[in-house]
Formats: sequence, C-alpha cells, structure tokens
Amino acid sequence: MVSEPQLLTEGQRTPVTDSFHFSTVPEHTGIAPLHVSTFAGYERGRAEFLAGAEALGLNSTRKPILAQQYVVADCINAERLPGVPAFIRTAIVIGRRASKTTSVFAVALGRMMHREDYQVAFTSITQVEAQRRWKKDVVEPIQRRFPDPETSPWHIIQSAGNMFIQHKPTGSRMSVVGPSSGSFIGNAFDLILVDEAQVIGPGEPTDDFLQGALPTMDTRTVGGEPAGQLVLMGTAGNVRAGLFWDTLEDGRAGLAGICEYAVPDETPLHDDEREYVAGTTSDPEVWKIAHPGIGTLTPLASIENNFNTLTPVKFAQDYLGLWPEGRANSFINAVKWDKAALSGPIPAFSRSFSLAFAVDHERRASTIAAAYRDKDGKAHMWILEQFKGVYGVAKTVAEISEKYRVPIAFDFQSAAAASVAEELKRMTPRPVLNPLVWAEVSTGAATIMALLDTDGLRHYDQPELNEAVSHVKKRQPVGASRWTFGELDNQIISAVAACNLALIQADTQPVRQPLGAVTLAPK
Repeated sequence: MVSEPQLLTEGQRTPVTDSFHFSTVPEHTGIAPLHVSTFAGYERGRAEFLAGAEALGLNSTRKPILAQQYVVADCINAERLPGVPAFIRTAIVIGRRASKTTSVFAVALGRMMHREDYQVAFTSITQVEAQRRWKKDVVEPIQRRFPDPETSPWHIIQSAGNMFIQHKPTGSRMSVVGPSSGSFIGNAFDLILVDEAQVIGPGEPTDDFLQGALPTMDTRTVGGEPAGQLVLMGTAGNVRAGLFWDTLEDGRAGLAGICEYAVPDETPLHDDEREYVAGTTSDPEVWKIAHPGIGTLTPLASIENNFNTLTPVKFAQDYLGLWPEGRANSFINAVKWDKAALSGPIPAFSRSFSLAFAVDHERRASTIAAAYRDKDGKAHMWILEQFKGVYGVAKTVAEISEKYRVPIAFDFQSAAAASVAEELKRMTPRPVLNPLVWAEVSTGAATIMALLDTDGLRHYDQPELNEAVSHVKKRQPVGASRWTFGELDNQIISAVAACNLALIQADTQPVRQPLGAVTLAPK
C-alpha cells in the first residue's frame, strides 16, 4: 500500500501492493495508485487514446493530458492478446475533479476513430444524468472542436429518446442508455461505460444491470476470445457490496482490471471538528496521497473548501476513495431477521430435523446446523456446533447422524467441504450423505429470503448466527442467473451456509414424524 506521496520517474518500479506494480512508462508520473492492474499491451490503445483526447480538445498547452489520465487509459487499454482486453471488467476509482470520466471518454472516442463499427454504450445513475454528462463532456467539446456539422467527422443526434454520436468514417457509435436491463435488449456493444457506478447497489440493481448488459458483449470476439469490456467509474460508495465493490475486490485479487487512487483502508476517519489531524482523512498530506488532481487540475484550496462543507464520511468517499466502515449492510434485512428470532431454549434434536455442515471457503471455521418445518409450514433453523477450522467436524456430525438416523447435507461444489466429506465416506459405518449442487444451494438461499419477506422463517437467537447474518452479501458469478449467499469483507458466514443447507434438506427429505409448532413467539 502507498504510505506517502511518490513521484515516479522513468525506469522506476514502485510496488503498490504485493501483487501489483506501477508502470515504467515515462508518462506515469505523479502519485501512484493504491491498486493498479497490468499495462501490458497498452501501446495500440495509447495511440487511440491520444486521438480521442485531441477530439475533445485535450493535449494542448492550455489543456494538457495529465499523468493520471495516461494511467487510466493505459490500464483500460491493456491487452492479453492483440485486440483482446486483459480483463473484461475494469473498475476506476479517482476522487472528484480529477478528469476520471473525461479520460475514459477519450479512450472510447479514440477506439471509435480507429475501429470499424465499434459500438459503445454509456450510462450513469439515471438516463437523464447520463445524457447530461454525455452532453457536457463529449458533445460540447466536439462541437467546439468541429463547429460545422457538414465538415465534422462526427454525426450527433440529441433527440429525447435517441442520443448518440457516430464517427462518420468508421461508422462507430456511442449511445446513451439507461442503467437497466431494458436499455440493452436487442443491442450489441464492444464497450460499456458506467459512470457513478458506486450507486449500483447489491441485489436487484446489480442483477438487473448484469442481466441486461453482459449478454450484449457475447458476440464481440477476436480470434474466438471475448473482446468486450465493461468499465465502471466512480468514487467510494456507501456499502461495501454491489457490482462496483465486487469488481474492485476482484481487481485487488488480480481477477479484474483496476485503477484505484485512494488512501489505505486503515486510514483513520477524521471527526466533525473541521480540524486538521495528522495521518487522518483531515490531513492535506494524506489528501495528496490519494487525489492525483491536487496541484495539477484541482487547487488545494478547492479541496479544503469541500472538506469544510461535506461530512467526514462523504468527504472521504468523494475525494479519498475511502469506503465507510460499519456500512457494509448485509443482504439479509436486519429488521426482518430480528423479527424472526425466537428466544428461549433450542429444541432437542430428533429424527424430524435435518442435518447439514458447511465449511468457510478458506477453512477458517465450520458449522453444523439443523432445520425443520413446523405443522404451519414455518421454517426453523439453528446452529448445533461450531469449529475453528475443520478438525472434529466429521466425527461430530457423523455421531449426530448415526444417533438420529438422519442424512448429512453438504455443498457438493464447495472445495473447502470436500475434505470433510471424504473423511465421512471413509467411516464405518458410513453415514448417509446428501451432496447438494449449485442449483439447490441457490434455490435454498432464495427460499430463505422469501420466507423472511412472508414471516415464514424462525431462527433461534444465537449470537454466532446473528453475527454471520450481518456479513452476508448476494454472491452471483458474472453472467450467471443464479445466486447464493456470499461473505462481505471476507467475514465468516459458515453458520448461514449450514442453515441454508439444513433447510434444503428439510424441504426435500421425507418427514419421519409430525412435529407441532414451537410455541415461542418472535421477539
């Protein structure tokens, strides 16, 4: 992580994290990003970027291209193979007033000028906001640069329901669309740009956007390799969840493109006294670490004015790229979860209950859980045992299974659970196992959410289970229609996963004996 401002010169390699290194490219001067992915193969895209920048009136004495703009462009233009982007998804985080969006527009316009029939989509918080930004940052600069529509190489349409700019010689087009699946239906795009991407929160907004946007790039290939790109731009958001946050996390892990100018996550948040405290988000020296526009595009006085105007959290988000702690809201609604809680003793286990175990994906913890449906159809779930790591899980769950003659459910596609399952298979007598596949695990998660919405779920008020629920996010692989529970901020949620598996088992196994409704009332 970056701990102080760094001025990079040609030939210098400055580590940004253990996995990423800043570039030796001469134009990459100024402060280093906190995280940045590869620049390999950027050269073809660099020429396009310069052409797009000039179309916007940049690269002049009055409006030079800034160091961070080269960094952003070269990051997006990195290629794995000629014409094949290094990453399908790339997240760009830079504080406000640092030419983030303008840099990305220059990349898009340059590609349109050099590539035949290259199709770009641009969207933002709403379609109206996307249109406003597009007019200001694309249309107006190009019209100043090419004032005569007859001789201009650009054809611009600005009707209410149809806004686009087309490069006449190549036929390439940039269309303005809304941030919903319906805006993408029937189209095919090579490049999708999303401004203010931090507002696309977890759950339905992300699902709707992905289901509409990603299929439009399916046919865009080079040599059989996927060549479409999704570029997400924004500042830090309110919740550490959603499409933008997930892409940033993937970028930090080397699974997506990333260019993140921000303070380190452990930087202390200043209080609301408007005083400068060294080492916190109120420290101008800290600002200079995170905001590449200070001193080149944005005067320090402007940042100071915003510091005195905005709340500490908002200032840290908008100018320092710091995602607030304590706002990583669980995908599972806390109010509904609390309403479903049962106080009092946990019921004794019997053959009417189902049994399951789950293992954290990093094998840090494991949980054995139980579930059943009462005579009114309400689902009940609770934790039986928890373990650090996986030691003892197989022995304990096998003993419960043998005593009550119930099968053991587990996630068949969990690599972490595989070792426990293998241990169970080698036992004599061998317990009955019920391996559940992805479709079943996904359906179970959706069932739990539906039950919470309809007052159909009861859980026993166990602190370990409540803690796990507070760290749940919606995990949906890119391009997949199904989803399940995932963890926020790499927290352990094996308790939730085990309860999910146990309920799936309860809903699919034969009922051995009827069980009356538990009389404990929700809190």
